[in-house]
Amino acid sequence: MDDIQKKKPGKQPSFRMEKRDSLSIMSKGGNDFAAVPLKDELPQSTYDEYLLALSDGENLFLNGYKLNMQFGYIDVISEGKYFLFRGAVLKGKNTMTASAITGLVLAGVVGSPNIIASAGGSGLRAIRSGQSNNRGNMKRFVYVMLPSSGEIFVLNKKFVEYALENFPELWAKFENDDNNGSMEVMMKYIEQLNAATKNRAENK
Repeated sequence: MDDIQKKKPGKQPSFRMEKRDSLSIMSKGGNDFAAVPLKDELPQSTYDEYLLALSDGENLFLNGYKLNMQFGYIDVISEGKYFLFRGAVLKGKNTMTASAITGLVLAGVVGSPNIIASAGGSGLRAIRSGQSNNRGNMKRFVYVMLPSSGEIFVLNKKFVEYALENFPELWAKFENDDNNGSMEVMMKYIEQLNAATKNRAENK
């Protein structure tokens, strides 16, 4: 996970991240992005099933399949104490724990101890029982992930209040915000928390 936060992995396969179109997501499900290899360094199955995350040096993408979500990659909106992102529905209870992530790091990918790759230049089947179910594949939820443990939480008001406990000024602003029940406002405060956490670490 340290490699993910620093975006400085050892293995750097060549790939591009493509935004999936709405028709593909509606018919097949999955998250919003797909990793496309540009060379034969790694097979497609490694991108799809084994890498925990990919980065182009600026943007971080998490592999939904490895997070016990649907297949495909997810772009991280904000990084810091928490990763904030929108993704497809979780497949049951998320089971990524600190020990599980440590195991992934030790096991590595194709002989490398790195589970994140940086750009150098079989998921769920579609639900075909009806149009309404297919449209459900487009639904996105807002999640926060604790990088230190890999735990994932659905973003809600109680979580934001808990996350802001050690930042009393932010907590007070959130509590007094008339729109603190809206998703946009809750996301804004997680982003502010991430920024405040970075500033506090830099000033130590």
